[in-house]
Amino acid sequence: MAASVRVTYWVAGVRETNGQGLIQIDQQKLQQARQMEQRALAQNDSLALGKAYFMIGEIINQAGSNSTAKEYYLKAFRTLKPIGDSYELGLIYLRLTEGLELTQQSVEDIDYAQKALGVFERIQSPVGIARAHNYLTSAYKRKWLWLRIGSNLLKPFRQVELVLQVELAYMNRRVGREAARSPLESNELFLPINGGYERIDKTKVTYLKAMKAYTGVYVVDRPTPHVISMNLGNLEPFFADPFFYKLSRSVLINLHYLDRVEYKQIVMRYHTGPLALPENNRVDLMKKITLVRTRQPGR
Repeated sequence: MAASVRVTYWVAGVRETNGQGLIQIDQQKLQQARQMEQRALAQNDSLALGKAYFMIGEIINQAGSNSTAKEYYLKAFRTLKPIGDSYELGLIYLRLTEGLELTQQSVEDIDYAQKALGVFERIQSPVGIARAHNYLTSAYKRKWLWLRIGSNLLKPFRQVELVLQVELAYMNRRVGREAARSPLESNELFLPINGGYERIDKTKVTYLKAMKAYTGVYVVDRPTPHVISMNLGNLEPFFADPFFYKLSRSVLINLHYLDRVEYKQIVMRYHTGPLALPENNRVDLMKKITLVRTRQPGR
């Protein structure tokens, strides 16, 4: 039974004030949660106690008191975390994303949601997995707007590519902050590789090649490329260094590894097989490299 409670009220021993006058709190559910809490304390049952704390937090949160609810979510977290994964633990991570004072540099919301997703995947909860993905989608959209990478997206864009771009952007902002430089100027960045993120030294990237909706990233001493689920146009801003040159619409090369230039093709160090050199780019490429010009025999 729901009851109206005036401005100042007591919930589970915590005094809380709501400046909006009347709030609604389900007294019956609160009483059940308090009874569950008392039984768990009497039986020294940590799992039941953690669930009771979480239930109280949910009831208070629904009543509109986020600050007091968070206290109970944290109590539930400290109780349940040592026990192991549970549905309630995953929900606590999601609840902790709510009410965060987020800034452009904040990553706590994504970190919490990813931890929740990990819990739900390990306990194989389809409902929990869906909820975590919803939280992540909202967080990614927020990052996308803040990081202002939307102008680099091709429209219409694939949802998975949006997620990868946002993750790539905020992961590399971390690298940039560590180096006290812009992430676009840093020689290191994280690329989404094999389901995770791998640190890549850009000075060891020989060239990038478009593969339809994907991009192959070729690096020193690796015969096959890293295949990134993102098109070249969206990766290119992270390789804006002077030593990278846009050879064609589908190829971006590192001039440090350019070994041979012929009339219609070039050869890159560490990789067999030539790359096509568009005729209209040949003159411009020649301006980028140091040439020793000699007079042709017989002239």
